[in-house]
Amino acid sequence: MDSRKLHRTIGFILLVPLLLWGLTGVVFLFKPGYEGAYQKLMPKQYELGDSMRLETSLQWQEVRVLRTVLGYHLLVHQAGQWLQLDTRTLQERALPSESELEELVADAISSDVRRYGAIESIQNGMVITNTGVEITLDWSTMTFRQKGFDTRVIGALYKVHYLQWLGAPTANKVFAAIAIALLLSLSILGLRVYLKGR
Repeated sequence: MDSRKLHRTIGFILLVPLLLWGLTGVVFLFKPGYEGAYQKLMPKQYELGDSMRLETSLQWQEVRVLRTVLGYHLLVHQAGQWLQLDTRTLQERALPSESELEELVADAISSDVRRYGAIESIQNGMVITNTGVEITLDWSTMTFRQKGFDTRVIGALYKVHYLQWLGAPTANKVFAAIAIALLLSLSILGLRVYLKGR
């Protein structure tokens, strides 16, 4: 097969991946909807006040104290990990009950009803709102992770853009390596055809 035919064949094979790469690249350039999709949701915090007294430990590398609708939270970084301790006993604090989790999340999402709406259900520690947003709580750091339909769409676009089409990491890497090799071949063949034409 001569260079022109081979160039045309490879170009035809790469047509769909290159079109999808270009279209998803436009989305990543302008980032429509990113603000809501990756919005940082935090528990609503209240003033600590002067009533709390705390004994500290030399084992704590970092300490954070905050107050939410559930009361005081003592977060300590110890032995390379974050823990939430009971402020009175300094023992590890149990995970919140479902009703406490609902109260904490409802308080946090009240500042953006348009995105989060209201709590619809709680399933295995995940709060689901009537706008389709899924919210999970990291109790040890008192941080939320939120994921809506827009977050899932953008995540799917990333998979399309980076040729993660096959589901398995190893297969995706092989697929991407083949696509890159074909793209380089296309460029070399194109240059060769151009130089021959001259």
